[in-house]
Amino acid sequence: MAQADLYNMSDVFISYSRRDSDFVHRLFDDIKATGKEVWADFEDIPKAADWWQEIQAGIDAADAFVFIISPDSVRSEICRQEIDHALESNKRLLPVLHREVIEEADKALVHPAISSHNWIFFRSQDDYDKAFQTLLESLETDLDHNRTLTRLLVRAKDWQDANQPKSLLLQGDDLANAEGWLTHAINKNPAPTSLHAEYIQASRAVAIQRQRQQYTAAIGGMVLAIILATFSIWQMYQAQQARDAAEVAREQAEESELEARAIALAASSAQALANNNPDLSLVLAQEAISLDTELETITTSLADAAYAPGTVQKLEVGDILTTAVYAPDSSFFVGGYMSGEICLYDGSAYTEMQCLVSVNNRAHSGEILWIHLSFDGTRLLSSGGDDRLLIWDVDSTSSTYGTVIHNVMIPNLSASVLSQDGTRAVFGTNDGMVGVWNVMTDTMQTMDYVHTVTINVLALNGDDTRTLAGTANGILLEFDLNDPLYSERLVNPSNRSSISSVAYSPDGTTAIAGDDSATLTAWDLDTRAIFRTFQGHNENVTAITFADDGRTMFTASWDNSIREWDIASGRMVQAFYGHNGGINALSIDAENRYFVSGGFDRTIRVWLVHPVIFEAQYLTSERSEAVYTSDWNDTHIVAGNNVGEVYIYNRNTGEVLHELEERESSVISLAIRPNGNNFAVVLENCVVELYSMRGERLWQSNLEDDNGCRQIDFRPDHDELLVMSEVDIYRVDGRAGEVLGTVTYKHNNTNLRSFEFTADGNRLLVGNNSGRDNLQLIDFATGEIIRTYEGHTDGVLGIDISADGTRIASGSFDNDVRIWDFETGELLQLLEGHSDRVVDVDFNPSGNALISASNDTTMRLWDLETGILRYTYQLHTDRVVTSQFSPDGTRILTASYDSTLIIWRFPQHLDELAQWVSNNRYIRELTCGERNIYLYETNDCE
Repeated sequence: MAQADLYNMSDVFISYSRRDSDFVHRLFDDIKATGKEVWADFEDIPKAADWWQEIQAGIDAADAFVFIISPDSVRSEICRQEIDHALESNKRLLPVLHREVIEEADKALVHPAISSHNWIFFRSQDDYDKAFQTLLESLETDLDHNRTLTRLLVRAKDWQDANQPKSLLLQGDDLANAEGWLTHAINKNPAPTSLHAEYIQASRAVAIQRQRQQYTAAIGGMVLAIILATFSIWQMYQAQQARDAAEVAREQAEESELEARAIALAASSAQALANNNPDLSLVLAQEAISLDTELETITTSLADAAYAPGTVQKLEVGDILTTAVYAPDSSFFVGGYMSGEICLYDGSAYTEMQCLVSVNNRAHSGEILWIHLSFDGTRLLSSGGDDRLLIWDVDSTSSTYGTVIHNVMIPNLSASVLSQDGTRAVFGTNDGMVGVWNVMTDTMQTMDYVHTVTINVLALNGDDTRTLAGTANGILLEFDLNDPLYSERLVNPSNRSSISSVAYSPDGTTAIAGDDSATLTAWDLDTRAIFRTFQGHNENVTAITFADDGRTMFTASWDNSIREWDIASGRMVQAFYGHNGGINALSIDAENRYFVSGGFDRTIRVWLVHPVIFEAQYLTSERSEAVYTSDWNDTHIVAGNNVGEVYIYNRNTGEVLHELEERESSVISLAIRPNGNNFAVVLENCVVELYSMRGERLWQSNLEDDNGCRQIDFRPDHDELLVMSEVDIYRVDGRAGEVLGTVTYKHNNTNLRSFEFTADGNRLLVGNNSGRDNLQLIDFATGEIIRTYEGHTDGVLGIDISADGTRIASGSFDNDVRIWDFETGELLQLLEGHSDRVVDVDFNPSGNALISASNDTTMRLWDLETGILRYTYQLHTDRVVTSQFSPDGTRILTASYDSTLIIWRFPQHLDELAQWVSNNRYIRELTCGERNIYLYETNDCE
């Protein structure tokens, strides 16, 4: 097979259709004219060569993969294969649109990886020179990372293709540099491949083996020196010197080995996390910490593993869990098993309390189908494969605790659910019947409608008046329990897979069904119409449970994962991994802090719903209005939304102190006065208002600007407000609301986006929508442009200045965050990672960290000393519009279009984090084989 040549690596590989050759030749020549190396098959494949192998080698050896989009290229199978190979090698993809893809059939052929990237437009109607400049800037972005990724990939593939000889492994500085790169590169795009990690890890293993051999040789030399020392005093002195030197060399080598091993473990931890194995990631991170706690990358690896959704406790139960339920007060949870056992577990100690017994030392003589608890947690309903419905007393204060107090036989029993008061049980059968058992009177009532196939699963709405029944032929039925003649059929015409899980939303307006085709279907019960399907699982969806506010739901699947979904947007909020078998059971506690799961791997896992750094969440509107702006200080949080409402919270308790009712326009921006006594808001229609913290309006001023306003803030050391519209910057008296005039911004672009004052209030940073000069420092009094910060390729939306005034941070429509030297305008750091526009940035008080908020629904924390991404905060389900450190830098506030505010903890110091992990996370032991792989031990494993 053709192999990429380290001495013939290129900057870019161009994939295209022959019909676009004229354009590609021009692009090829123009890129080469800049001094870059370009690979295209019209020049680089030798005669008689295996063309596909040469193309693969060309892709492997290129730093970036440019795909020319046209109707012909999307139809080309060869082009698609080239894209697939580029993805396998984790190449940076740069789609270039040359000819529009118009036909629907062609649109369907566009590779998903191409669709998910921003396109560079080189159409006939586009400015070629401007597009070419954008392409060059993209090629230069994170160039060192891409070149290292390419160089190491080529070497790793050579090593792999040659059957992994030691001679092709990395050594010395090459190995140390590669390990450092791998640790930092996990969060970059494109990310390293698993082959990168395998190659670097194998290199370290051989290096350690080589070092150990050197230690042995050194020790042998020392022994020989001691023997020779007996011949003379002079020789003894020389031997002592040799021993001292050898001891120093040994200590230095051991120190170097420990650091290298720690780096390798940190990189392996990051790779395990990327591969959805948080259990392994956490234990590897702890091993890295135990070897070296000084390196930032190692601390970061523990933080990443700790903050990822993880297991609090794991119980080995020796049986397949089929169903589970959490007690409302979280004091215990219950598991039902394939064997017919039902066991109760302590909710805080996670130990088995008692197993229920009715026949043959089991709860049921057949598998447990379903279990449910009453709202007060004193009654448990169980249904089994032995066709029995049982009501158990699980009130620990009762004299009949743990015994059956009601029972009934239901032929062909297949499903059950219990009313909240524990007085009625709804059941379904294999022959399609749905009925109600009145526990108190021991009477039965069946629904008039009888389905023709098995009722797999049932759910009750919040007031126990209606029930959903999921069937084996994909039909979702709804019954009115007060009217046995009433029934509704809910059908997804494009999916008739067997329904295995159903749930009502807490308010009863939505029905969700999960099926064995891995689809989740949501119905609006007022209109009886499907409003969304959720795709993400790839196996049977076995359980659904809602958060108590109804905004998100949790689902379990036979694909070994649990996922949280935002109902309104359909986005997946977070995924929980750890089970190594299909999951059958899932139940969340009433306070939404923990949930329990289990399945075919014969374990029960208890999970923490929110990450450790999550502190509190506040809902700003029950109607899910979008939060547009927020601000906070030590005592208050203030937020405004898209219908003009303003909420004033107690910062420490989260209590809503005052609510200002909606106005005719959105609250587009607000700011708390530095002394904390009041706050100013500007509506989108440019009405400006000042309020006290008691919600009293102190004054109102109408700027009468039809262009729409963007931002408001207090001018430092001046009793003055600044309000930015799309075309003007207004000065407003901070006490009376009188308009004092405008700032003359001497720039030809009038689409203004953002501003930030210097500490003295005499200069102003302004962001606009210009293509190049979109961030400028101006004199506040004259409007003269002092300095332009060039680099962003689109409008600047968020600006902040570090507390010491030496650096500027900016976020842009181009998805990037840039750090600038305030005085020189030099670009200091480019922070990449967001997949949509960055709308807000904020330095922490000490200036060593930065947070950025984005339309991609995340807020990201950057370490400015190393330039690495420390953590991605991702519990919001819609665009994040503000992100702000607290004055002391220990907390972060985010606001989002999902109508919530979230307070996050700033990541703990290493000792605090390690202690939290020890107290709150399940930490498994490495297996024998894993110890050989990761710790370089030589155990004889069976």
